[in-house]
Amino acid sequence: MIESAKHLKKDFLMKIAKILIINLLCIFNIIIFFDWVLYAKDYYKVQEMTDDFKFSLKQGSDRFTLDLPYNENLKSIFIFGCSYAYGWYLSEHETFAYKLQELTKRKVYNFALPAAGIQHMLYQLQYSDLFKENNNLLLPPPEYYIYFFIPDHLRRMNVNFFDDYEYEKYTHYKVKNGKLELCDEHVHWIDYIKVTLLYKKINSLIYKFSSDDKKFDLLKMYLLEMKKILDSKYSDTKFAIVIYNSKYGWENYPDFHTTRWKELEQEGFIIINLDSEKYKYLHSKKYLAKDNVHPGEEFWNILTPLIAKKLQLY
Repeated sequence: MIESAKHLKKDFLMKIAKILIINLLCIFNIIIFFDWVLYAKDYYKVQEMTDDFKFSLKQGSDRFTLDLPYNENLKSIFIFGCSYAYGWYLSEHETFAYKLQELTKRKVYNFALPAAGIQHMLYQLQYSDLFKENNNLLLPPPEYYIYFFIPDHLRRMNVNFFDDYEYEKYTHYKVKNGKLELCDEHVHWIDYIKVTLLYKKINSLIYKFSSDDKKFDLLKMYLLEMKKILDSKYSDTKFAIVIYNSKYGWENYPDFHTTRWKELEQEGFIIINLDSEKYKYLHSKKYLAKDNVHPGEEFWNILTPLIAKKLQLY
């Protein structure tokens, strides 16, 4: 009797477990289905927005040049980066580019675009209408190419889509035979749904568990390719990387400033590292824009002279 009761209890618990598992799988499939429907519904809108983003990569954004006096005898400056360098939530006169041109009297060209990753910066150098082959260039030779790096660029270069910026992430590269190769630019609807779902469910986990050195190896590959292109077009341009660790809500990012960044210095890059205790006060609301994430005008009032002085621009 006792053994029989134990078997009955075990069978009952097994049935309950199976029912729970089946229901959980059903709920998961329903969520996946509605995710699929939502992404499929917006596909054509995304394709249009992707094309618009590529146009901005090739032609420059609304803040590419500034209506501000400059000295034509001084070499220009190119700025690359994401919404930080672009000046998201700021008026034009509050941005890094504006303050740098005002301070140094040099013409500043701002290639930065909101939500851009380093893959888009490479795309700009390779395919922008502003850089022509055979040195038939529309822009004057710059003295500095300044890349404003934030740690989230490590994540962006490892995924094709993320969060609400799917349309801006499709221009991406893959490593083939040790080289970066541009992937198909057309947003096929199957890839669109597949990649967005994979990111939300799997890709972020893959990124979190991949090694820090592997992430930096890919970053280094991008940077060396960009430097190679610049050196072929402009013989005397210096490549500066400004590192700023924003740390605003994402996972802790690897700290490379004592190790891997030195490898890039040996390759001819100039490293300006703002990732230290000395600059953590800039994370406070006083120095941030209205979203309490992006740099505000006070942030650039402090950092612009510091960066310009380190680069001997005035």
